This record gives sequence, structure tokens and C-alpha cells, in this order.
Amino acid sequence: MIEHSLFLSYSFEEKPKIIRYFENLLSNFGFNIYKHTYRESAILNNEIEKDIKSRDVFVAVITKNDNNTIKEWLISEITFASVYKKTNMLLFIEDGIISSVLNEIESIKIPFNKKTLHKDIINRSFVKSLYMFKEKLIGDIYFPLFEQEKLLYIVNIISKDLLEISSRVKVKSLSNSFQEIVHTSNSLNKTSDISIKENKFKFKCLQHPDDINLKGILKVNSKENIRLSILADDYIKKDNFIEYEYSFKRQNHKAFTQKEALKRNKSYYYEEVYKNTSYSRQNVSIEHPTKELIHKIKFPTNYKIKNYGIYVFVIKTSNRDIEEEQRIYKYLSLIDDINNLSLSLHIKYPKLNRNYHIYWTPKE
Repeated sequence: MIEHSLFLSYSFEEKPKIIRYFENLLSNFGFNIYKHTYRESAILNNEIEKDIKSRDVFVAVITKNDNNTIKEWLISEITFASVYKKTNMLLFIEDGIISSVLNEIESIKIPFNKKTLHKDIINRSFVKSLYMFKEKLIGDIYFPLFEQEKLLYIVNIISKDLLEISSRVKVKSLSNSFQEIVHTSNSLNKTSDISIKENKFKFKCLQHPDDINLKGILKVNSKENIRLSILADDYIKKDNFIEYEYSFKRQNHKAFTQKEALKRNKSYYYEEVYKNTSYSRQNVSIEHPTKELIHKIKFPTNYKIKNYGIYVFVIKTSNRDIEEEQRIYKYLSLIDDINNLSLSLHIKYPKLNRNYHIYWTPKE
């Protein structure tokens, strides 16, 4: 990770825990933080000006006085930095502040509320803005907050109308500042109803630090994607582990028979790669660094399969990753356990930002 030196401007009258919150966040993104220790004054001395000039980046945590204004100390530092740091500035601005000076300064500005700082992290607004800020400095980057030690993802096809998704995940924290893990499921094509009921969603925490509590929240967004958020009530410290499992049932929106597949192909578009190869598939997306992936698909009793295979797609471009397909194909196996078939993919170090699609064609 490339580190940049950072001058952090803030009011000495602010509560230390508020400033520590931003220090943890910025440190995780590779910033080497320098905090001033001078007596607050509306006039900057030469030593302060030299410190601001010598750092790569200027960041201010701007909190308000009782009358919703800003301390003159902060105004002086921000105004000086706007001349010498220019676009290498980031301003965290408390809600309700009134300042014509801030309106005129060009920089990334992130609003915050002291009472909901943890919620802001959970909503990832700060993280997204920090990615944008880092990109301005060094180009396209990725700073993982955690890695998946092991991801077990199982799709149990119960019938033509119903399937069950279950997963077990072990995660290692790479920082002191992550509070959310997100799992998503692809859009449901032409299916209009997922029909997930709250009492059908199960979540269980298997391992966590003593001072951390976890909960799982399942949502269906407007695009009919499934989003599972694993939320911690405090920062998970670096090198700590958490492990959890979840399951839910939903409508099976994939074709179940060959006749159904042919009918669907006539009614709406299918990707070229699937037209003459298979008609049904299940996938798992690798959106976080992962050491081990086990992806299983279980079929109903007496379900027969004609052929099967795997495709790997780059998430951003949808291009196939032929090299990765060749590397992992030998790890895809069909298991027959007394007329109960399952397809299993077990690999080490799946590629980041890839969709691993297992496809199959049943016998009539």
C-alpha cells in the first residue's frame, strides 16, 4: 500500500473519541497522519504553515460551535491549505455548519453527524469518498478492509419453484475500521417476485471478538437484487476473526427443464455463450480477497445431468477469464450420492472481482 503523509486539522475542544474515529479511518487507507500540537490561534505561524506545505494531503475535521460557525483556527488552516494543497484536500463537515468560506473551496466534502458516525461507515459513504480521494492521488486502487479466509456457498435446488441459499464465511480483519460485510445475489432477470419472508432468513454468528456483536440484515433492492449486510456494532480490530453462517429460501428463477429453457430462449435474450451450451446456472461473486472457495449446487432426488462446466467472468466488463477457467476446471466435480447429485467447485485463491458460473444441462 502506498502511504501519503497527511496533515489533520481539527479543534482541540472537540471530544478525543470523535477525532480518533477519523484517525482510524484515514490510517486504514494508507495515510501517515500528522496532528498539530500548537495552541489554537487565528493567525498561523511559520511552523504551522511549513507543516501543512510539507504533507502530501490536508484533511480537516470541521465541527461547529454553539452558533453553527467554525473556529477561526480551522478557517485559517483550511484557507492556507486551499492555496498550497489545492485538490489534495478532504473536508469532513459536521451537519448544520454555516460558512461561505467552505462553499468557495474546491475539494471533496463529506458531511457527517456526530451521533451517527458508525451508521455513516455502515452505509459506506465515507469509504466510497476516501476511495475517490485516493484515486485522485495515485490512480486506480483497491484497499481491502478484510479478507475471506473461507467462503462456503451452497445452492440447494429444492424444486422448479424453490431453492435455498446457504453460506458459511470466515473473515479476517485487515484494519481497525470495518463494520460491514456485504454479500449480493445477481438480478432475477424476468422474475418479478423473490418472496423472501423475514422468518425464512436465518443468521448465526459462530466466532467473534468478545467486545463485538454481529447481526445479519437481508434486503431486496429496487433492481430485485438480494443484499445481505453483516453489521458489527463497533470496529473489528486488525487480525481479528469473525465467522458466521446464513440461509434463506427464494423463488427458483432459473429454467428447470430443457423444454422450459427453449421456451425462455424464444421469449427473451440469453447471452451468446449460454445458448447452445446450457440453460441453467448458479454463480458466486468474489468481491473481497478470498483464500478458499467452496461452491456447491445440490439437485433434487433423481435429477439427471447430461453435461456441466464452468465459466468465469470479469465483474466489471462481463468478459470471460479463459485463463482462470483453465486453472480451475479440474477442481469442478459431479458427485452422485445415491441418486442425489451435486456439483462442487473447491479452489484456492479465486480471483478478485470475478463471477464463477457453474452451468449444467440435464437429461430429459
